[in-house]
Amino acid sequence: IKKCDWKAHNGPIFKLAWVNPAFGNFLASCSFDKTVIIWAEQIGANEGQSEKRLQIESQWKNVIHLTNFKDRIVDIKFSPHKDKLILAVCSEGGKVFICQPKELFSVDSWQPLETLEVSAVGLYCLSWNQCIYQPPMFAVGCIDKTLIDALSPAQTIPDKKIQDELVQIWGFRRSAMKYEKLCQMDNGEHKKSVVDIAWAPLMGRSYHMVAAIGKEGNVIIWKVEPIFLPDGDLAKVAYSQIISMKFKGSPCRLSWNI
Repeated sequence: IKKCDWKAHNGPIFKLAWVNPAFGNFLASCSFDKTVIIWAEQIGANEGQSEKRLQIESQWKNVIHLTNFKDRIVDIKFSPHKDKLILAVCSEGGKVFICQPKELFSVDSWQPLETLEVSAVGLYCLSWNQCIYQPPMFAVGCIDKTLIDALSPAQTIPDKKIQDELVQIWGFRRSAMKYEKLCQMDNGEHKKSVVDIAWAPLMGRSYHMVAAIGKEGNVIIWKVEPIFLPDGDLAKVAYSQIISMKFKGSPCRLSWNI
């Protein structure tokens, strides 16, 4: 049953993301209009016209409108950490913006705190490590560098190294007080852009699993093992391929069943 609808953006909405319920009932949306909006649900009661009884109505209020992006926003994800309200904004131009509110429970004061130059070609997707007992980490799926070949000389990307890796893992290092790249996977069977990526819940394993699907239809599941320093800070990430599967057609989404 449709609960409510409203005008949100001036372009197609690409992704939605729910915040951890511990912070309240908030929803983020991103669009090809190069903006991100965080919405807060407001519950009201109105008297019904057909029946004389109160009806609960849900409305969504625009509490923050992030507009200082130069490229289209293709993915957004809230961090699973309950003590840190963090939103990662993934842009088609190859940057990830780490956004936080100035005050923990003040959603109307959001601002990008860190800008990560992830790929010179571009990005498609992002997924956070779901374990809240480890430092924040996320995986990103990148656009295939061969797309640059279709650009005219006037459109080429200046002064940037075109990189080959399509899957990368980034994490927060306390020693540097910033996010840094921890590893870049070999492309393996990925021949084209990685269009979706999903970090599996840990579920008692001693290692993580990250699944990525390429535009050519290949799905790779990676074994990911963070390596920590004695003080608990991130050192690096070791990885290996668990399995690769080929699907027909052009699948564009994947998800774990937990």
